[in-house]
Amino acid sequence: EEIKRKKYTLVMHHVEFNEDEVDVALELVKEKRLRGIIFLGGYFTHSEEKLNKLTVPFILSTVGGTPEMFDRQDYSSISVDDVAESYRIVDYLIKSGHKKIAMISAGRDDESIGKLRYKGYVKALEDNGIPFDEKLVISMKQSNVSYSMENGYEATKELLATGEEFTALYAIADTLAIGA
Repeated sequence: EEIKRKKYTLVMHHVEFNEDEVDVALELVKEKRLRGIIFLGGYFTHSEEKLNKLTVPFILSTVGGTPEMFDRQDYSSISVDDVAESYRIVDYLIKSGHKKIAMISAGRDDESIGKLRYKGYVKALEDNGIPFDEKLVISMKQSNVSYSMENGYEATKELLATGEEFTALYAIADTLAIGA
């Protein structure tokens, strides 16, 4: 409503998993003459050099911020505490009676939300006295569309094929959960 009232046009653009959202934004600023950008999701860190090339105001939203990001005065960040929220959902599942909670996780070398959500999962199990079981954690496949429904489906098939018993499945992203 506010955008319409100010007579702006909203442009939404999906950025593929393997694309750098700042590079895409730099192109969109040129092509669409943007007045501002809200980044939803993406990576923890961006090259200072690239960010400085953005000539419009921007907000980094829903990414796990690093302390260096919050010290900057030239842009804003709205972040989710992915460790705490992951902990909260796993703790909820445990308190609902689940003791064998499987997880579709990002790869161990992942440096985005996947790593943080994995930490929350492990911490919730630990705090509730449930031993961590590596066999209940399946990493999504590293493909061009890692956080995809297809990847959630394939990871779940792989998990089921192991024969490991579990009563709940925690997928670290909505698209993975839909695929599962």
